[in-house]
Amino acid sequence: MFIKLYKLIAYYKAPKINFLILTKSYFFYFHIVLSFYLKFAIKKAQYNIELLKNIYLSNEYSWYHKEYK
Repeated sequence: MFIKLYKLIAYYKAPKINFLILTKSYFFYFHIVLSFYLKFAIKKAQYNIELLKNIYLSNEYSWYHKEYK
């Protein structure tokens, strides 16, 4: 999804030149690297949110349940 999004951005923002010249530019590599970075960062953030939620709701660390319930 992110790769397609950044390819569309690269296609519309870049000047209409030959594709071989575009592959030699730094912008082509930048949007590929950025798309992979965003993909893995979102996966890591989702994993961290699940981990914190499980720690918060578990009985060992649940000071919230002890004090308020």
